[in-house]
Parts: sequence; C-alpha cells; structure tokens
Amino acid sequence: LIFTAGIAALFYIPKFRINEISIKGIEVLDEKQFKGEIANLLNGKLYRIIPYNNIFIIPTAKITADFLQKFPILKTITVIRDFSQKLSIEIEERKPEAIWCLSSTNDLIATSTAPTADSCAFVDEKGFIFGPAPIFSGTIFPKFFDKRGQPSVIGKEMISDAEFQKLRSFKEEFVQNLQEEKPQKETQVRKPISKLRKVIAKRLVQVKNETAMLTTFNEVDMKAILAIREKEKEAFQKKY
Repeated sequence: LIFTAGIAALFYIPKFRINEISIKGIEVLDEKQFKGEIANLLNGKLYRIIPYNNIFIIPTAKITADFLQKFPILKTITVIRDFSQKLSIEIEERKPEAIWCLSSTNDLIATSTAPTADSCAFVDEKGFIFGPAPIFSGTIFPKFFDKRGQPSVIGKEMISDAEFQKLRSFKEEFVQNLQEEKPQKETQVRKPISKLRKVIAKRLVQVKNETAMLTTFNEVDMKAILAIREKEKEAFQKKY
C-alpha cells in the first residue's frame, strides 16, 4: 500500500504537470473558451486518483474523441505531447461550402451544448452539417432547401457524400452556363500615340498655361435683319 501511494505521488510532482496549453489553427472558435474546455478535462483524474494533467497520462484519445463530438466545426484535432510542461494542440476547422436550409416547420437539432432553432446550417465540402447559419447571408454561399420534412442534426451528414457532390457539380455547371450566356464586353485596347500628337498636345497645354485668354460676348439686335430676310426671301430664291 505504501509502495502504491508512493507511485501515485509521483504523478503529482509539479515538474511533471502541464502548465501551458498552445492551440494552433483556430479561426472561428473562441480560443479562450477552447483552452478552458481543455483545462477542465485535464483537471479530471484517471481512476479518480491519477491527474490527467500529468505529462505521462495526457488522455490524447479522449481529448480527440470528446472535442470532435463537442465541436462539430472541428475537422481534425491533433494532440502533441513532447513530454515537456507544454501541451500543443493543432486543429483544422471545417470550411463552409454551402448553406442547408429546412422548411419553416422544422428546426435544426444541435448535438453540441448550444442548441439552436435556426432553420439553416453551414455544410462543408462533404455535406457535413457543422453549425447554424443565417438565411440572410446573401449570395456568399449557395443555398440548398430541403423539403423532405426530416430534422437536420448538427454534427451529422444530411445526405451522403456522393449525393452532395452531385449537388455541387450541378451548382458549378449552372454558374458556368450563366457566365457563358452573359454578353461579352467590348475589349478596350490601349495604343501609344504618335510623336507628332505628343508634341501637339504638349504645345496646346503650354499655350493654355502661358497665354492670357479672354472670351467676350456681344449682343446684337437682329430683328431688322430678320425682317428684311423674311420679306426678300422668295425674290432672292427666284433670282439666285
């Protein structure tokens, strides 16, 4: 019993305990919250005796499995243990490929700790639903509307990867056809002007800048001349 207690005490030696957590690859997730979740897990104990925050007992498999389930946005998570007092974690987040929307009578069911009642969700390139999305997100991502009447679950694939790839191909072909139907814009071609035109343009600007220019306006009463023209118009046309 004394020997067992001595072995257990070794795992509580400060030099063998994790005192720093490094996260790489975070873009969307809250890094502070993520580190807090890791710290809470490391505060647990193996068999209620041996602390998880010991450099020899770090539960890498448990961290990977638990966090992939808790944070569906995570595509991969790698726990690096170098037997120092620093724990390094590298993650890769899922990138939105499209938005999957349900009919207004259905809600998304969240498997994470943050349930949502939104009717649209982000999906990655495999059709995996990983987070709620606003339906008013404009045309940044293509939207697919599901009218099958079945609930969607965050953290699951709504349809198979093969079927989703068909939808992606249809979208890409549709966009390409739209671009081909657009009228081609006239191509503008810039050509260098001749030396003579350069000299003329230079002289015109020089004259404008160096010569005093004055514009005058004179008002003339043309009524008498117009009256004579109207009176003699027919006789003038016959004679000339």
